[in-house]
Amino acid sequence: MKKEEVKTPDNLMLSEDAHKHRNSCRFTKQSASTPKAPRFTGRCDDLDGYIYDVSSPRQAADTFTKTTREVAEYVGQTYKYGADAQLAIEKLAPPIIAEPDDPEENASGTINRIWEKDVNKYVKRKNMLSENLKTAYSLVYGQCTDALQAKLEAQPGHSAEASDVIALLKSIKTVMFSFQAQKYAPRALCEAKRRFYSMRQGKDSTCQQYLETYQNCIDVITFCGGKIGTDNGLVDNALRPLMRGNATAAQLAAANNFSKNAYIAVGFILGADPARYGKLLEDLENDHTQKQDRFPKTLDEAYSLLVHWKQNPRNMARGLGSSNDGVSFTNVGEDDDDGGAKSHRTSKPAWKKGQARGTTPLEFIRCFRCEKKTTTQMSVPTPTLRPQPGRPKRVE
Repeated sequence: MKKEEVKTPDNLMLSEDAHKHRNSCRFTKQSASTPKAPRFTGRCDDLDGYIYDVSSPRQAADTFTKTTREVAEYVGQTYKYGADAQLAIEKLAPPIIAEPDDPEENASGTINRIWEKDVNKYVKRKNMLSENLKTAYSLVYGQCTDALQAKLEAQPGHSAEASDVIALLKSIKTVMFSFQAQKYAPRALCEAKRRFYSMRQGKDSTCQQYLETYQNCIDVITFCGGKIGTDNGLVDNALRPLMRGNATAAQLAAANNFSKNAYIAVGFILGADPARYGKLLEDLENDHTQKQDRFPKTLDEAYSLLVHWKQNPRNMARGLGSSNDGVSFTNVGEDDDDGGAKSHRTSKPAWKKGQARGTTPLEFIRCFRCEKKTTTQMSVPTPTLRPQPGRPKRVE
């Protein structure tokens, strides 16, 4: 026989201490085994969250555009004479600073003095632009993740790009877009075009945000080797009354450019928010039916049309809410209580198998109020814009 251990207050105290120690050790081990690495937000505190990253290929184009825009605005606001550097970062090309014209030989002393001041300003702008672009190089490189920096360093000629922020931004764009298109080429192009055709402006998205996303989709398609709006039918339509065989190279190039711009413009209109711009598209289609082509022919015209379009809020589309499925039935037979004037309701519609909804249900339905089988007729409630809470009203 095993001798039972007698529990004393000392034993209870020891068991409680051991239990607490075991729980504390378990909690410490679990918490120490799952540390979370801090998220990279960039090395510039003023640009917190705006980084260059290749972790999400589908968002690479949008990430590059947003981060580059924020970097350009930061440079223009904080750098001395930063307007030229801001323009260079936005356009990925150095701006052209016009040289002051030489004064005439018989110019007065005042004109010559003004020309000298203009020359000094010109030289200062050139020097400040060069210094600002060198400073911006470290700023842009500091907003790149470690994975992207490793890919940039593996690029040929990376060491020669030191202090050239424009070349650095072009390399970042190439790496990010190539990372998105490094899949099987037909698949990458198919996914890029699918994103382009399925993109829609959100309800809370501004026209500027929609334009940037739309242009990013076009850039990705172009980078993957695709074309937009240069189908033979569109080009032939733009060449009319000329034929493709009789058109010159310049005329064919102009027709390709026209059809491409028109295609991109109409795609921008079709993807706009229908709640805000549905009436605009309807008016354009009705005008075209009446032989009045008022569709925008360029993306700039389409963007300007959306920005300046005005619509009465009363005419905006309003979605109907969820309607109440309750159905009321009126008794047409005799009732002992109220002489046939009493209304009956069923717990749910009782249509026959294969019978279409909205038609008269079964002839005899048991009312869940009085549990009486009656000959019934369906009373269809009038749909409303806003669903009414509770049960449907009784039909008296």
